[in-house]
Amino acid sequence: ALSSAQPTGCDAIAVVEAGQLAGILTAHDAIRHVLDKGLDPHTTTVGDVMTRGVKTMHPAATPHEALVTMSAGDFRHLPLSTDGMTVAGMLSLRKMVRTILATTPLPAVSESYTNLLDVSYNPVATLTPSHPVEAAVRQVAHSRCDAVLVKVKDWTVGIVTIHDIINKLLLQNRNPRETLVGDVMTAPVVALRPQATAQEAIDLMMQWNVRHIPVTTSWATVDGMLSLRKLLLHLVEQSGRSGAA
Repeated sequence: ALSSAQPTGCDAIAVVEAGQLAGILTAHDAIRHVLDKGLDPHTTTVGDVMTRGVKTMHPAATPHEALVTMSAGDFRHLPLSTDGMTVAGMLSLRKMVRTILATTPLPAVSESYTNLLDVSYNPVATLTPSHPVEAAVRQVAHSRCDAVLVKVKDWTVGIVTIHDIINKLLLQNRNPRETLVGDVMTAPVVALRPQATAQEAIDLMMQWNVRHIPVTTSWATVDGMLSLRKLLLHLVEQSGRSGAA
């Protein structure tokens, strides 16, 4: 099922039953409910692993309303629907960010933290290129962060994200126990200093087409992992507090 989502550039597909929305299948569902449990993706049904009881967004809603809904529910995707049952499209956090940034700069509230480490994941999970991808699957499945840093001694040599696991392992029919992290990781890795602004962080993510960037004071020390999703949800939360003040 996920292979059909790849040409669209979306990480989720709507699951429709009898003409009505039954749930949503995301890359996270595949990692947590299939790979991490050692199930066969060729025999496991979508209904067994999809997320049910999905919240929808009306197509006429504003981007800010969608961001607030995503922030409140910790969602990455929202099906678009006029009646809550028929699906008109799939809204992704990443695509919405690209659209918003093309016309609107980040608000001043974007600097509502001391530095990027305040909104980064820490500690950062790390593996070596010689680890089996199975180890990366476990890390991603049981963490809110969707990325694992790859290091050789003290040097960062790559990063493995949930999308690397889906695209380079699951969709290629490779065995997570036999495939090495070094075979699926993304390299080289771009990084940010803690003092970088939110605008600089998002601009760099859009430029390199990535969703996670290490925050580091030196190449030998990674102090946190910044995710596009966590940063944006923080900005939305802060914007709501400012509006209520």
